[in-house]
Amino acid sequence: MMERYDIALIDLSKSLKLDPNNTFTLRNHEIDQNDEWTLYERAESFFMLKKYNKALADLTKSLEIVPNNASALSPRSLIYVKMNKIDEALSDLTQSLRIYQFDTSTLKI
Repeated sequence: MMERYDIALIDLSKSLKLDPNNTFTLRNHEIDQNDEWTLYERAESFFMLKKYNKALADLTKSLEIVPNNASALSPRSLIYVKMNKIDEALSDLTQSLRIYQFDTSTLKI
């Protein structure tokens, strides 16, 4: 499967211009700011597009909703590494491993 995150975000924007009240598009584009997984998914798209600041913002918001979510801490630590913020990355990795000590994906970072 070809992962075209850039095209997906553009298509969602175009769809909103055509039909601003389309609930499906709104749900996928505007993002439910209270849904940690929706924020996580958008952060993943931003990460793949190398838009690290936007990905970081979404993961941070996700962690405000569910503070001890190892699934968000681990990728946020990777973003911190990409941004050369090593202390923040280590803090997130440490916290993630305290929550879920056998997470092999976190151990690989």
